[in-house]
Amino acid sequence: MPIAAPQTLSESQINSFIIEGEVVQTDSQWQLISGTRRTTFDLPSTMLDTLQFVAKQEQMTMSEFVEVAIREKLGGRVSVK
Repeated sequence: MPIAAPQTLSESQINSFIIEGEVVQTDSQWQLISGTRRTTFDLPSTMLDTLQFVAKQEQMTMSEFVEVAIREKLGGRVSVK
């Protein structure tokens, strides 16, 4: 199901597609195909509150903060295509 595209894309959003996704160019438009998949996991409420607070302090979204933390924890075992 298509979703509305934002008016502008941030540099980090564009880099995410370039590094992990696909950019398909047709005659008149570019199509950005995400290299990420949405996931859900359960956390205790207090941990979620702390995660939101710390991510905001780092000027990151929760998703960005969690991705950085998981990459650090997994070390060199995470690869991008």
